[in-house]
Amino acid sequence: MNTIQSGLSAATRCVFVAICFFCVQAYAYDELSFHTIERVRNDVDDRERMVILNFYFSPSNRVGYELRETPYGSLSPIVKFIEFQREIDITPEEARMCAERLVAAGLFSLPKSGEHRIENIWSIFGSLRGHTFELSYRQPPKSGARKRVEGTVQAIAHELGLDRIEGPMFARIVREGGTQRLQVSSNDPRTKVPAITETEGDRIAARLVSLSELIAHPNEYHGKRVSVVGFYHSEFEGSELRSNEKSDYAENVWCETISSFAIKGTAFEQDCWARIDGTFLKGPAGHFGMWPGEITRVTRFEAQSQPIETLNTPNAVMPTFSAFMPKFRILEGFAKPRVGHSAL
Repeated sequence: MNTIQSGLSAATRCVFVAICFFCVQAYAYDELSFHTIERVRNDVDDRERMVILNFYFSPSNRVGYELRETPYGSLSPIVKFIEFQREIDITPEEARMCAERLVAAGLFSLPKSGEHRIENIWSIFGSLRGHTFELSYRQPPKSGARKRVEGTVQAIAHELGLDRIEGPMFARIVREGGTQRLQVSSNDPRTKVPAITETEGDRIAARLVSLSELIAHPNEYHGKRVSVVGFYHSEFEGSELRSNEKSDYAENVWCETISSFAIKGTAFEQDCWARIDGTFLKGPAGHFGMWPGEITRVTRFEAQSQPIETLNTPNAVMPTFSAFMPKFRILEGFAKPRVGHSAL
């Protein structure tokens, strides 16, 4: 009996050691992830630019690239929203050379960071050759090892053709006979969306449309400036313009961004009916993509005392638009706007 127990104990120890060995091996792969977020603004455009470059070294030997440019406001007639992802397989020798270049640039001598990881501007996570990285900084690299590493990362992405903005949102880069081509999967919905979405600028006159019409015909209004009335409500991971005071996600649109070029003082008000002017983007949108669309870069938020659900409502006030100063004209037979709600 003792012999059997001893044998079982030995077997158990062997299994435990084997599991530990394979777990260590499973997490021993070298991977590095570089994140950069910057706010780019000039006199006519304001946007956030996010770049992620992921190195998957041996045995994966793969590089992934993601770029997202989100406009927060623009006075240009046409505004480009960019979102695309690329992946490319590399040879073991290319993976080794990428690692060597990063090390030569000063990867192992980067200054330690005690800064908070939330809202960081430049960060590195992962491991390489026994070195673990959990670094994040609130300032972009300006000199020294950080600047050299950043330059090396950008150079590698460019040499592999990962930063070439064209085609669908997602694709794999395949190299054949010295040339590159994009490979897409018919089963991946990301391959059916273009990397670049063109929208109207914030000074284009907004079209009067009902919220139900907007949701029913998203392709017709995608990228267009719209003027919509709904019930505005905001909470954690849930800022939306509702079709009713209590309504489902499918009947509402995501709405959380005021244009950087809106009239000073333009702001959302909690739990009220309002007319909102902004740029419509078809969904999925919002947190976990639960909304059928969103209205972004809002240039007007005017609280209403009662809902105006359609454009044919007898008491509706019909606005005429000029840039950012909407004014009201009273149509014959229509009610006059109430005091305090006539013009911005």
